[in-house]
Amino acid sequence: MMVDLNSLSTGKCLKCNFYFLPPIYKCPKEHILCNNCTEEAEYMQAISSYSLRRETNFKSVTKVKLYCGLCSCFYFNDKEKRDLKLEKLVHTIKYQCIYHCNGCQFKDFYPEIETHIGICNFIIKRCCWKNCLWSGVLFNMKNHLIIDHPILKANQIETFKNNWTYTFLLKENYFLIKTLFDGNTVKFFVFYYGEPDKYIFEIHLGTKTEIFVKIRRVIKHMINKTSFFDFKNSDIFIVELNFIAQYVRKPQINCGLHNFCFRVNVTEIEELKKKYRERASANLKKKLKGGKNEMSYQV
Repeated sequence: MMVDLNSLSTGKCLKCNFYFLPPIYKCPKEHILCNNCTEEAEYMQAISSYSLRRETNFKSVTKVKLYCGLCSCFYFNDKEKRDLKLEKLVHTIKYQCIYHCNGCQFKDFYPEIETHIGICNFIIKRCCWKNCLWSGVLFNMKNHLIIDHPILKANQIETFKNNWTYTFLLKENYFLIKTLFDGNTVKFFVFYYGEPDKYIFEIHLGTKTEIFVKIRRVIKHMINKTSFFDFKNSDIFIVELNFIAQYVRKPQINCGLHNFCFRVNVTEIEELKKKYRERASANLKKKLKGGKNEMSYQV
């Protein structure tokens, strides 16, 4: 079967406007299925064979269906319907970003084009905070967040507020933070928009004068599929106030929510690795220096 490279390079899903990229599956009518439009389907799978002595046992299995724009329905990704020849051709095509109509000039081969589309700043988005009606190109969202939403600066001391939202800006990247208080537990829900795997997000917990607990984690990049802040897609930091209270040096401090504070900070992963390498090198030099002194003393 002959394949027109031009039609393949411009071939997009009729539903989401996303390119047909590997793995490429076809529906029973030989139409290409979209990997970007998915639907979860539950079905029962036998886990033991039927016999006269016992009945067949089943378990519920969740499997993903892919969308066919021409059939306007979803199909399971059948292994026998995977088109490996078409996948090889995809690697020879230079794709234009699907958001070029919004101003993006990026062009590249697969898989780089797929990675770029996931983080492209020219996608049209609504504000990540629910109940906010702002909508526009993603790279303009930063200005909107500065003007219309609370901004949290690095090492800025904040008292705990229930069901409160903050935005932490860092160059062209930003973190979205929501705090919830549930009894004796404080929860931080954190979203991140920016360069993947570049920063470590830190939460420092304590009082206005002392920090007792530091929690750090690499926050996953929020892909462009996500339309707004959703608890299910965020990283969660959960802290018990009693855990912080055990480090309080002044016993007269009441361990209530209003007596504790938090602050956030962000460190580049490479910068942190560099500090660790320098520290390890300095410790090694001290050990070697100490060893030489001992040897010269023995001699």
